[in-house]
Amino acid sequence: MEAFTDCQLLSLEPKSVQDLRRRFPEFDKLLSERLALYQAKTEARIPLDFTTELLPAETHVQNKVELDGQQPPADGEDKEEPFADERGLFRKRGKRIRKIDHVMQIDEMDCGAASLGMICRYFGRKVSLARIRQLCHTATDGTSLKALSRTATELGLAARALKISIRNLSLMPLPAIVHWEGNHWIVLYDVDEQFVRVADPAVGLRKLPRREFEAKWTGYAALFDYTPAFEQAPESKPTLAWFLPFLARFKVILLQVMGLAVAVSVLQLLFPVFTQMVVDKVIVENDVGLLKTILVGMLAAIVFVQLSTLAQEYLLAFAAVRLDTTVLDFLSRKLLSLPMTYFTSRRTGDIQRRLDGARQVRQFAVQQGVGALLAAVFLVGAVILMAMYSPLLTLAFLATTPIYVGLMIFSVKVLRPLYHGVEESQGKYSSHQIDAIKGIEAVKAASAENAFRD
Repeated sequence: MEAFTDCQLLSLEPKSVQDLRRRFPEFDKLLSERLALYQAKTEARIPLDFTTELLPAETHVQNKVELDGQQPPADGEDKEEPFADERGLFRKRGKRIRKIDHVMQIDEMDCGAASLGMICRYFGRKVSLARIRQLCHTATDGTSLKALSRTATELGLAARALKISIRNLSLMPLPAIVHWEGNHWIVLYDVDEQFVRVADPAVGLRKLPRREFEAKWTGYAALFDYTPAFEQAPESKPTLAWFLPFLARFKVILLQVMGLAVAVSVLQLLFPVFTQMVVDKVIVENDVGLLKTILVGMLAAIVFVQLSTLAQEYLLAFAAVRLDTTVLDFLSRKLLSLPMTYFTSRRTGDIQRRLDGARQVRQFAVQQGVGALLAAVFLVGAVILMAMYSPLLTLAFLATTPIYVGLMIFSVKVLRPLYHGVEESQGKYSSHQIDAIKGIEAVKAASAENAFRD
């Protein structure tokens, strides 16, 4: 904190502060939250991908991760349940976990919060990522292992932070959050002799060779178990309901655009019919009069399709500009009303991506939505027209549809991690560029242009 004018600093005696905390529980709660913010800055934090400030996981681990005082017993004490406590918690579950609900991280440093979100979903509560971030005190350098365990406890789960040997990997109660490659949190949910399955908040569900996992795992893990208190954990469902009032302002324009899209789809289906009439009637019967009629009809259809397409694009551009202006104004007002902790716990590129996301929502709801309607009407019309000519060929086409849908789903699963990687890299690049512009004087003074660019 910096004072720009002369000021007088007042202080309270520690005894007075303690009396106030005892008399006013709300004041005690607020003060505890404020103290947690300062303590969070001194705790070990693990960013998403890399950091130059943190040493490798094997070096000075006492400054990076605080573990629970009670560690798993040494070999020979209880090899069957080395992690179980006196309450019977943290026992290995008999049923293997084949799949876990994946939670994608939003910001670069959200891997820990997103991993804990997956743990909460496994135990039956969809706790929002924002709520977990708030409890973890996630900052620009990530979330500490102790913060993850403390947050899980506050939500009602039993949690332990441990350093686990590789020989006990198969005995761990899963799912668990593990420290990966010295700089990332992922969820381990299945282990066998050859492979392990993990849920990576930055990529998705992954199947890794066990030997590779053991080589990249630092040994740190957070174990969790269910308690009845977890039933009270707050749930939230993401929704785009806030965006609907903005769309409602342009519903007349959107209805006009959809009507034009349906008309264009129907007219485009007429061209194959015109072609058939030319081949079957005009050429065979040498009917010049029918040819002229068909040409006039085709010309009229082409003109109407072109004019409708131009009108559709104009209306969409009109709605998009005004929708972007309204939504960005709304988001800017919301953004400026947020507390300072929101900005200090996020990189500039992450905040910019949120604003860019509003344009993506608009593009999906307006432009891509109209395109999807156009494609759907055309597909239904084509199937009906095909069935009128040859039901057998129509059935053959429909029989191949599941194969096509399966290929589309497969391609989405393959390409999704790449898209998320590109988006994440774009956020890093944006933050890097903004930092370069803000600190250009220091870069120039140190003649560090090449080093900064690298």
